[in-house]
Amino acid sequence: MTSHETERETETETETEAESESEADGHGAGLAVTTAAFTFLLLRLFAVSGYDWHTAFAVLHTLDLDDTIGLVLGTVMADSFVSVLFLALLLPVAVLRFFTEARALREARNRAQMAGRRAERPDLTGAMLLGAATITTPWVPLERIELGHAKGLRGYVMQAEPGFLKVLTEREREFLILPDDDVRSREEIAAH
Repeated sequence: MTSHETERETETETETEAESESEADGHGAGLAVTTAAFTFLLLRLFAVSGYDWHTAFAVLHTLDLDDTIGLVLGTVMADSFVSVLFLALLLPVAVLRFFTEARALREARNRAQMAGRRAERPDLTGAMLLGAATITTPWVPLERIELGHAKGLRGYVMQAEPGFLKVLTEREREFLILPDDDVRSREEIAAH
């Protein structure tokens, strides 16, 4: 076997390994994204419910797939301090990081294309999961709910269906189901 044939076989083996790694990375990335999304939702449910399993389980049943974007954006927007912190500190850092990573990714992508492999993507999973676990304000606005038979309460209306409201109380994080007949009025409280 000549050295030219050996080089060609080595190149073919390297290309095959790169393709296998690329396929495995694609499957691994999908699994990682799914796991991160599941973990994010689970952490949000627990953080909002005061880490009480029964309350988190009750709140879970108020969610639809359509609520996902609101839940993610509401995580940042729910607490004014977190919103200001995010905008004032993290956004400039994120923009700077974006530009430096974009340049590094462009270079890595060029190298990967030359080598016949896929380039890596930036990973912000850790920051999202930290936010999900620590921001305890729900993704819906706080309301003052006046009840006909008892003192009013402050809470988050997680679901409003004909005939009842599902409410997560502000301080105790109790999950209540209130019949519409018991609710005299609802008023959104502007300050979060």
